[in-house]
Amino acid sequence: MKEEIYLTKVIQLFRTEGLSLSMEEIADKIGVTKKTLYNHFENKDELIRKSLEKVLEDFRRSVDCTNDTSKDVRECFRNGFDAMRNFFREM
Repeated sequence: MKEEIYLTKVIQLFRTEGLSLSMEEIADKIGVTKKTLYNHFENKDELIRKSLEKVLEDFRRSVDCTNDTSKDVRECFRNGFDAMRNFFREM
């Protein structure tokens, strides 16, 4: 799904450049047109919201590994929080 690809690129962009970029700057930096971004996201607020939802989904997946009895629960928990802490530190 293209939206997922865009979100991955946008999350990386937000991590390095912050949230103050305009939709035009975001589009330019991820290699699409502004129209393409607006075809997938109603506005910048929605783009930010969906980016955060994806980050939280990745976090949930990390923590969900605690349900896998072949994995160390503490390590799963620690990895999930490390990923979240690193994300916010980079922001």
